[in-house]
Amino acid sequence: MDLAACAGHADPEIFHDIDRQDEGLAVCQVCPVQAPCRDFQKRYRYSGVWGGRPVFSPAERREAMLRNLLGPLDWEA
Repeated sequence: MDLAACAGHADPEIFHDIDRQDEGLAVCQVCPVQAPCRDFQKRYRYSGVWGGRPVFSPAERREAMLRNLLGPLDWEA
C-alpha cells in the first residue's frame, strides 16, 4: 500500500485515536487505495480509521463518549 495517503504520515495517531478520527478521515478522502484498505481492516479486524471509515470497538466508543461527557478523569490529568 505504498500509494496510501496515510503511508509515512507525520502523525499516525490520527488514525487510531477516536477523538481525532476526523483528521484521519480527511487524509483518507484523497487516498487512491480506500477499498483495499477497508478489505485489510476487515480481514485483520483492526480498529481506527481504515479506508475512509471509522472502525472503533463498542468499548472504545463508550470510553470516548464518557470522556466527552465527564472530561478527563483524575488519573489521566
